[in-house]
Amino acid sequence: PASLAYGAVAAGSSTNKPLTVTNTGLVAASLTVSGEGSGFTRTGGTCGATLAAGASCTVIVTYTPTGGISHSRNLTIAGGSGVTSATIPMSGSVTGQTLSITSAATDYSLYNAYVTAFGTPTAAVNLTVTLSASVTIKASSTSTAAFVTGTFPSGSVLQLVNNGRIIGKGGIGGQGGHSGSVGMPGGAGGPAISLQSALSIDNKGFI
Repeated sequence: PASLAYGAVAAGSSTNKPLTVTNTGLVAASLTVSGEGSGFTRTGGTCGATLAAGASCTVIVTYTPTGGISHSRNLTIAGGSGVTSATIPMSGSVTGQTLSITSAATDYSLYNAYVTAFGTPTAAVNLTVTLSASVTIKASSTSTAAFVTGTFPSGSVLQLVNNGRIIGKGGIGGQGGHSGSVGMPGGAGGPAISLQSALSIDNKGFI
């Protein structure tokens, strides 16, 4: 084929595609296949270092999406007389990844949760995180937000579906005055959410 297009593949899954190589010459030809990377891996097939005259063999390439929304790579076929060198574009994308928050948390970092679940992102990600009903995320201090996105690669698409509660730390109450003195004002509370990356919010709970 002129290209290997894998389409959308779920995160954590893999799909295979075969490529057929033919030696149209009259003698055996050397053969090299290169270009693995970015989620594309040669995982099988019948091609070796040489290909007999008039024979065909197959190369199987597996696409396993890593961090990122889309991936592309060129597979290079090179050989001796009878095998025409070719560059085969490979492409694939990952369907949206999801995270669920089902238990209470303090100073929640979306980036850290992503790394724990999927590994360090090396390209833009497409991620939806859902906070379950009756679950609360809170902050430990007024200087720290309860929910922090962290810094994802440029172009990432992040969505928060909030069915629970995201609550910043409350400020210190004021001090009442007494005879001959003036009361002291209370301190400001802290933020519920801090954004280092763009985030869309579907709020069905409380923030």
